[in-house]
Amino acid sequence: MVTHINLKRCIGCQFCVQVCPRGCFEYDFEINKVKLVNPILCLKCRACELNCEGDAIRIEKPIFQNFFAQLI
Repeated sequence: MVTHINLKRCIGCQFCVQVCPRGCFEYDFEINKVKLVNPILCLKCRACELNCEGDAIRIEKPIFQNFFAQLI
């Protein structure tokens, strides 16, 4: 699973920063958006995705993982 942030949709609400139990996100004051700074620590708990006001965060399976799963 991979966590993606669509910066065009991010409204800078910082809910993901607040709800992430592992501190994977940080607010970038230069662009007024949130950045994923520690993706390796992500538990894929979806707290960020479920609380994102701008619907900017998605946790998805990598494309190649879906492709290989279909071959089996």
